[in-house]
Amino acid sequence: MESHLYALPGGRASAIFASFAGPIVEQIGPQPALAEARGWLAEIDGLEGAVRAGEVPALRRAAELTLAVEHALRAFASSLNVEEETP
Repeated sequence: MESHLYALPGGRASAIFASFAGPIVEQIGPQPALAEARGWLAEIDGLEGAVRAGEVPALRRAAELTLAVEHALRAFASSLNVEEETP
């Protein structure tokens, strides 16, 4: 089964995230949660070879990082008093 984790249109997740986060930072200043999320996405990018090879430690780490990104973005959204939609 082919993974689409590393086949995002427009490039790596960390680069795409940076392009979206940049204007936010320009408007409201540096946001630690956004910087953390970008760093974690970059770390996920670095795990590509091991994830594609199905290496369990890399898969585990990628999952942990994904949850950390979600937590940071939810915390950031909450700090802005943004209503969340339940998936």
